[in-house]
Amino acid sequence: MNEKKEKRIKISAIYMIFIVVVIILFALVLLSSFATGRGINTMQDTTEEYIACHDAIDTMREASDFLTEHSRVFVVSGDVRESDAYMKEVLVDKRRDQSIEVLKEYSIDVSVTKSLEQALVNSNKLAEVEMYAMHLAAIGHDVSDKELGAELSAVKISSDDLKLSKAEQVAKATEMMFNDNYDVLKQSILTDVFVSLDELVKDTRNQQVGSYNRASFQSVQEKVLLIIMLAATFVIMIITAFLIILPLNRSLSYIKNHEMLPVRGSAEYSYLAEAYNKMLERSRLHQEKLSYEASHDQLTGLYNRKMYDETMQSFAEEEISLILVDVDYFKGVNDTYGHDVGDRVLKKVAGILLENFRHEDYVCRIGGDEFAVLMRHANEEVAQVIERKILEVRELLKIEDDLPMVTLSIGVAFGTGMDAEGIYQRADKALYQTKRNGRNGWSFYEE
Repeated sequence: MNEKKEKRIKISAIYMIFIVVVIILFALVLLSSFATGRGINTMQDTTEEYIACHDAIDTMREASDFLTEHSRVFVVSGDVRESDAYMKEVLVDKRRDQSIEVLKEYSIDVSVTKSLEQALVNSNKLAEVEMYAMHLAAIGHDVSDKELGAELSAVKISSDDLKLSKAEQVAKATEMMFNDNYDVLKQSILTDVFVSLDELVKDTRNQQVGSYNRASFQSVQEKVLLIIMLAATFVIMIITAFLIILPLNRSLSYIKNHEMLPVRGSAEYSYLAEAYNKMLERSRLHQEKLSYEASHDQLTGLYNRKMYDETMQSFAEEEISLILVDVDYFKGVNDTYGHDVGDRVLKKVAGILLENFRHEDYVCRIGGDEFAVLMRHANEEVAQVIERKILEVRELLKIEDDLPMVTLSIGVAFGTGMDAEGIYQRADKALYQTKRNGRNGWSFYEE
């Protein structure tokens, strides 16, 4: 009897050792998975950083070309609108300075910023030539200091140039803007910009290669750990069959029916029964979570495109109405306020739509800023009801908060026994009609 007990104790000890090993392996796999995820996120951040820096570098070139274009046109024509545009870029927009600030926000190689800073230095030198030529041309074109503006009027003109005739002043200003010296300085700006772009590409490539190598190592590590964990799990299964399966025979019917085990009997069995019950509950919650995530949009909580398509197919023979909703000029919201604010705007629109339609209606997000409301048992007779709901939605959008004001373009179509594509095309045509009418409104589909 004692020998059997000692043997069971040894087997139990081995069993516990394998359990501890599996737990450790699981933790290592989890840590490795997190490390892989961080590597992937780093690669994504590097890509986004590259795009932002590339845009900033390109902005330097665009701003320099903008100044060249408007200063040249002013020198030739004397049109003060050109000089106003020029000075607005220099004093207000300051895109050249902003491009430098953008690069400094990111942890990129210093050579990238250094090359662009040199481009700014050369651009400022070129601006001195441009402003001198513009003031000289303004005198030749009889543009008053008031029209020209205080900044350009303050540029000092040499006494020799003041002695020139007006035609000669315009001619000299034009020559300054189109001579070889100007072109050489202009080319040096482009050269610095291209050097900065080359350095950015090199820096990004180095970061991406490093992140990729780390992610590859973590992936191999995960596979090795998983193989070891599977082997240890297999051993645990054999021991479990020997130590636990036989006592569980009395509860097979509960297990087969996925029912909770009664907590009774010995302490060991009671512990196993409680553990099984907890596992069963976790599995149920996990399945519910997976089911929810498969049918709902992660950002807004509305039904997603997959759920929309399935629902449209299931209602193919019913009387339905489809309402397509687009957020007007949503790209401008993202560009002006950032994607975080854009996401909050989408959540606000989603919440308002969900609040103002029936519980049996299907409110979906089927695209970036495109929503759809699918109403069952609805035909042309409920058009006024739909209009009232649309008006309520529009009024709620006007409620002041810290988000930018947006408007909606809406298209409505009705159908009976119509395939999903057919009624969608009708609603889309109605939506297009709303946009043609200037947006911020709604249209019903008409043949």
